[in-house]
This record gives sequence, structure tokens and C-alpha cells, in this order.
Amino acid sequence: MEQIKDILEIIYFISAPIITIIAAIGLWQIKVSKDHTRISAKRDALSLAAQQCDHYLRNIIPLHNSLDKAILANEVTFMKKAKVTFKGESIRIQYDDTEVITEECMKISSEMLPVLNALESFSVFFTAGAADERVAFSCVGKTFCSSVQDLLPEIMLHRDSGYWKHITALFFLWKPRLDEEMLLKEKEQIDKKLKSINGKFITPTGTIKQ
Repeated sequence: MEQIKDILEIIYFISAPIITIIAAIGLWQIKVSKDHTRISAKRDALSLAAQQCDHYLRNIIPLHNSLDKAILANEVTFMKKAKVTFKGESIRIQYDDTEVITEECMKISSEMLPVLNALESFSVFFTAGAADERVAFSCVGKTFCSSVQDLLPEIMLHRDSGYWKHITALFFLWKPRLDEEMLLKEKEQIDKKLKSINGKFITPTGTIKQ
């Protein structure tokens, strides 16, 4: 009996470090698994962003070019005439004549809808966090914001219905970033000009230079 007790004690003392080692291995495997999942998710987000940028350049830009031609051919002017002002994440648009707008919208609806639907599908990948928006911003951020800003008079006509909300969400994410980049470049140019200015003064006759 005493011998069995001794054996059990030995097993107990041996099992404690073994359990600790097994637990450590298990925790390490969990960490490795989490790291792998995070790296895989990041890789997928980068890959999806690259795919969407390629889609934008290959498909959405040609659609927008077709829309521009239709606007010109049908003499649609309400979007250019509309006064668009921004305040934070709110947009205020003043239209000239709503009856004319409805008439002009009908003329280009077959070209307008494909563009807006394509932009919405593109935007949702980034607003939902599925694709890395920073990659897309560096690639198509400027052209996206420029295109959307031109289309805002049309987009805002339907915003209350919930249409194209991802377009405006991505626009408000990227536009302030573009504005900041532009202001920083302007500041850099101003700083360079200030440094190049010769700041000499003429000391009046008879005064002592400090």
C-alpha cells in the first residue's frame, strides 16, 4: 500500500510539469493560429483591394466616360449648375429647377444607373472593412472623389431612400484625407518660399546695430 502511495506521489509530481508544458504548447498553438488568421485576413484584404482597384480602372471608368458623353450629347446641365457645399459630413445642394432636373435625369438614366450601381458595389467592400481602403485610396482615391463629387447632385436626390449610401460613406472617408494632403503640400510650398526670401534690413544711419 505504501509502495502504491509512493508511486502515485511520483506520478503526481511528474504530471504537474508535463501538464504545464502541454498547456504552454496549447497556448502557443492558439497564438500561432491567431497570428495566422490575422495575417491571412490582412493578405485577403490587400488582395481584394487590388482586385477592386483593377475593376475600377477597367470597368467603372469606362462606364463613367460613357455617362460623360451622354451628359454632353443630351445637354444635361443640372449637375454643373447645382451649388454643392460641405460642412463636416453633411452636404447641402441648391438646385435651380426641379422640373428640369427630372426631365434631364430621364435622358441619361440608362448611363447614370450603371455608374452609380458600380460605384456602390465598389464602395461597400471598403466601408464594410472587407478590403483595405488605404490601398485603394492610394490607387483610385483622387479619381473616385472627383467622380463622386460631380455626381453628388444626382446621388443626393435619392439619399433619403437609402440608395448609394456606401458611395457617400467612402467619399466622406477619403475626401478629408485628400484635402489634408493638398493643404500639407501647399504648406510645404509656402515654407519653401518663406525660406527663400532674403530677410535683410537696412539699418538707419547713426544707429547702433544690435
